[in-house]
Amino acid sequence: MKVFITGATGLIGRELLHQLSADGYQISALYRSEEKRNDLLHLPVQWIKGSVEDPDCLEKGMSDCEAVIHAAAFAGIYAPVNKIMEVNYYGTLLVLDKARQSGIKKIVYVSSAGVFGPSGNGITDETTVNGSFYATPYDKIKSMTEDLALEYARAGLPVVVVNPTRLYGPGLMNEANSVTLLILKYLRGQWKFIPGNGKAIGNYVFISDVARGIKMALEKGKPGEKYILGGENISFDDFFNLLGKISGRKHLMIHVPYPVMISVSSLLLAWAVLTRTRPPITPGLIRKYVQNWNVSSNKAIRELGYQPTPLKEGLQITINWLKNMSSYA
Repeated sequence: MKVFITGATGLIGRELLHQLSADGYQISALYRSEEKRNDLLHLPVQWIKGSVEDPDCLEKGMSDCEAVIHAAAFAGIYAPVNKIMEVNYYGTLLVLDKARQSGIKKIVYVSSAGVFGPSGNGITDETTVNGSFYATPYDKIKSMTEDLALEYARAGLPVVVVNPTRLYGPGLMNEANSVTLLILKYLRGQWKFIPGNGKAIGNYVFISDVARGIKMALEKGKPGEKYILGGENISFDDFFNLLGKISGRKHLMIHVPYPVMISVSSLLLAWAVLTRTRPPITPGLIRKYVQNWNVSSNKAIRELGYQPTPLKEGLQITINWLKNMSSYA
């Protein structure tokens, strides 16, 4: 099978290229940056330079393909809303239209578990309806884009949606891999803060599991269905305790009250606006991370054969990788 992949040089896309090429798939991949592509040139990939906003590039990329994996997205905690809409929503609209025109037999759209909203005291699954909580414009637009993809599915386009949770693991050290950046800061003793009382639960998924889950969705996923690709649910307190135990580096962590974090993040945001820089955190993200994001991947496990890596094992692999690629000092 020949597959067209958007976002091929991103965190998820790179892992997809390695896994799919190893499994014998023919791959056509969209890229924008020569620099990000350089370390992938050894892979048997047909490269298409361009963006999801260019219909000609999409048509060329989908030529002779049977399937599309749409993983491209413009992410950022403080990105211009019009840019997020242009790439994430209207870019996806173009991808879906071109896929329909090209007779594509299967499309996997990579969404986010953030579209479901916080879980409260329950557990989020694919039937959960968001009560209008969106931490950032990115989350809101991602939800709108997922709705768009499912509209196309109801109209007969064979679209499957996957919803990864918080990614971590070896890969690009960018904003999409913020958990791994946080792990590195903790190991260096540069991160000592826990939001609120530390009891808020998040779900952490190993990056290679997400790529594997996308491949499974391509092969076994039912059009019109959503599949959460998650890992383990764990509180901030337990996450950092486990990280300290595995790494042998136990640091004193400070619980920062919610009002203090909101005040500080508001000041950082105001400063970023004045200086036209990117803030390290925003009030929206603070509101997100003091809530529970307890999710279930049982549907993907049951229908796709998805098997998430235990957090302890994934963290050990990540720590070993960080040791090899950087200094803790």
